[in-house]
Amino acid sequence: MKVLHINCVYGTASTGRIVKGIAECARKQGIKAYAAYSQGTADDPNTFCFGTKTEQKVHAMLSRLTGLQGYYSYFGTRSLLRKMDEIKLDVVHLHNLHSNNINLKMLLRYLAEHDIVTVVTLHDCWFFTGKCCYFTMAGCDRWKAECGNCPNLRTDNKSYFLDRSSKMLYDKMRWFKNIPRLTVVGVSDWITDLAKQSAVFSGTKKILTIHNGIDLTAFRPRQTDIKRCLGLDGKFVVLGLAMGMSRRKGYDDFVQLAEILPKDICIVLAGLTPEQVNKLPKGVIGIEQTANIDKLAEIYSAADVFVNPTYEDNFPTVNIEALACGTPVITYRTGGCPEIVNESCGIVVECGDVDGLKSAILRLKKTNLQKEDCRKRAEAFCQDKKFQEYVNLYKEMVEKTR
Repeated sequence: MKVLHINCVYGTASTGRIVKGIAECARKQGIKAYAAYSQGTADDPNTFCFGTKTEQKVHAMLSRLTGLQGYYSYFGTRSLLRKMDEIKLDVVHLHNLHSNNINLKMLLRYLAEHDIVTVVTLHDCWFFTGKCCYFTMAGCDRWKAECGNCPNLRTDNKSYFLDRSSKMLYDKMRWFKNIPRLTVVGVSDWITDLAKQSAVFSGTKKILTIHNGIDLTAFRPRQTDIKRCLGLDGKFVVLGLAMGMSRRKGYDDFVQLAEILPKDICIVLAGLTPEQVNKLPKGVIGIEQTANIDKLAEIYSAADVFVNPTYEDNFPTVNIEALACGTPVITYRTGGCPEIVNESCGIVVECGDVDGLKSAILRLKKTNLQKEDCRKRAEAFCQDKKFQEYVNLYKEMVEKTR
């Protein structure tokens, strides 16, 4: 069996690590797994880069001017399809394709004409909307029927002038419905349910959930002196990941929290640039971003509670990473977040309720949830088991054809 993953990156960022993990799991079982990416580099001989930076910049400019995302990158997509011809694939697995890197019509038409088993993983909502990656904050449900009058015209895949969301949704409906052997995978029950409601995938026979997983050997409780180094001995530490200090990821809510929490509770925001650390308000301590997983696990382990006030999300693995390190989680009721946290390991708060966050923090400060229970909950999301679910799916789909 030959499987090709197509994603914007390979081996880096969340989706790139997932692609690499599934590919490596498949290879251990004798499957020839390839990956195509358009950004960065990879030293894996079974991967290849398609398109150029120049073409991606042109694509981005045209997208902003015409309002059409995924309609350009002709030459890069043509080179990708030629490589696919050479490999003679059994399965193509699509991941994130909204990085100004693909001509979606060319790719989906190729999959339909060659009757290739196709798996689509929904890392966000872009595949079943006109243009949006998320629509929760906008309160929009036009993607269920026709799009148009897009409230997110200047966010996610920006368009400066024209609203072409209705056309893009209609085109996705036509292109995906032409693929005979299509399976759609949501990484949370939340997004799987939305896909079933969507105009794009409403007629798809197989839509299922395979939750994201994490590396439980890397994310585990660690001994650390981070509290001492930050001068926080004796303090109750609330940890958050800043993620660009955006409102969508809850930065404004952390600022409000800092003003209303008791003085023996300190907020620490990790994942910042040096400039962002310097811009933090009084009472909030910043930790610069790190790609070192051991260091990140130490940061999680040092915290008394991890707070994730995200307003729009699918299935944030940061929540699982914190639990795996023995740290309870408080998160908003949005996207797939409630699927991760239960009463043994944290609290779910209504979205935007900063006073609710404060109450949850004070409650956990008193109840002192057990690290062992947090770790046990995280073990339900072992990445090796999740990768194997994808491999089993490939085998099932190809076997049906035979």
